Amino acid sequence: MTKKLPVGSIIEFKGNKDKFMIVGKDVKKDNTIYDYMCTVYPYGFIKEQDFVYANDESVVLLWHLGNIN
Repeated sequence: MTKKLPVGSIIEFKGNKDKFMIVGKDVKKDNTIYDYMCTVYPYGFIKEQDFVYANDESVVLLWHLGNIN
């Protein structure tokens, strides 16, 4: 992807067939800034350990584009 995807987008990562929903962007975790903070779709947030942090180059498939104002 060349442009960051909006919150609410449903994506798939390299090497993982699960779907994830973007719930945050440009998030700092353990002194590293990640492009996306995601939850497993359709289950969503259950506990903080469920968040998945990833960068744009990890995204291989876009299932749904989130809302763009």
